[in-house]
Amino acid sequence: MRYKLLFIFLLTTSFCVLGKNGILFEKDSSLSNALIKAKQENKLIFLDCYAQWCEPCQKLSKNVFTKDSVGDFFNSRFINLTVDVSSNNWNDLMTRYMIKAFPTLLFLNYNGDIVFAHLGGVNEITLIKIAENALKNISFTDSIKTLIKSGNRSYSVVSEYLNKVPLALNRDSILLDYFNSIEISRWSDSTSWDLIKRYIEDIHCKPFLFLIENKKLFETKYSKGAVESKLLSVFSNCIYYSTNFDSIFHDLKQIDSLILISALTKNMGCEMCVTRTLPQWNCFKEKTNYILQKKLVIDNEILYRMSYFIVKHYRQYNDTAALLLANEVGAELLNKQFDNPDFNDINAEIYFNLGNLDKAVKFEELAIKYAIQNKNEHRLGYFNKMLEIYKKSSAPNK
Repeated sequence: MRYKLLFIFLLTTSFCVLGKNGILFEKDSSLSNALIKAKQENKLIFLDCYAQWCEPCQKLSKNVFTKDSVGDFFNSRFINLTVDVSSNNWNDLMTRYMIKAFPTLLFLNYNGDIVFAHLGGVNEITLIKIAENALKNISFTDSIKTLIKSGNRSYSVVSEYLNKVPLALNRDSILLDYFNSIEISRWSDSTSWDLIKRYIEDIHCKPFLFLIENKKLFETKYSKGAVESKLLSVFSNCIYYSTNFDSIFHDLKQIDSLILISALTKNMGCEMCVTRTLPQWNCFKEKTNYILQKKLVIDNEILYRMSYFIVKHYRQYNDTAALLLANEVGAELLNKQFDNPDFNDINAEIYFNLGNLDKAVKFEELAIKYAIQNKNEHRLGYFNKMLEIYKKSSAPNK
């Protein structure tokens, strides 16, 4: 009886330990090593792409990955890897898998191809269902891959393959093979447009150049809005991932300068949402500087948010010099609309942070003046409060 009780105690203790572990992630965060291990063990890789500042990521880590049921399911079926892809060390991974938001949950085969992907936080039940779908996807993906490897480039095969593995590393070559296999007169038909619309991202590839050269034709057949939406998506991705701004902006401007402005406006809005690291901060500043130097026409609201963003975050990166950039943006805002109360207010805050207290007071007084003229009374309380702070700061110490 004593041994039986001891056995039960040890058994329940072992289950308690397993429950505490949840998903057991690899101690070595190297993707290349995980790919080797996945091939050796004939498993998929579960790749949790997170950012330290991401609240849904933190909830996943603390409340979902630690569950007994999740650990039991994942540990026996996957090579589990978790990486902070917002850090500078993982820029290549973000570019390779086009990661723009967090958390991004990827299921990879041992070749590094995406078998299944999910964006956003989930509960334990949903996560297990996602993993089950990834496992079910293997056999179908493998059969399609066999057709792809045999050289089959029919629309149905290419479409099914990319639908299952949208970020396949050989995607661009497969798409080019498809277009080269058909008459150029068919490059604008509905099946070709479907592939262009969903998967073509390279602005220098033949299908994209064909779209640009025959833009009017595509607009007539599939609507102007659909074509512009595709171009906006491609432009935004180019700007987001580019490290050579002069080159990419030059190329995009040659294609469509108006869509470039829309894409840049959209991109800068996204940049302010995702910028959390020093490399991202520097990238944001570089794009801001480019906008000013090239005198690109950006929406006033975005320019205002850019200047506000710098003022609120420069201390985080110990980057006082960034205030000079904010000052340039602020001046541009006043050139566009000198009597806007909020534009004068942000200039006052910029000068205050630069230590020019006289100008801080001057611009806050202008903000109050124009708020009264424009009947923006709801902002007067805030402006008067800031003016009082600036005047007290400029008063000599007693």
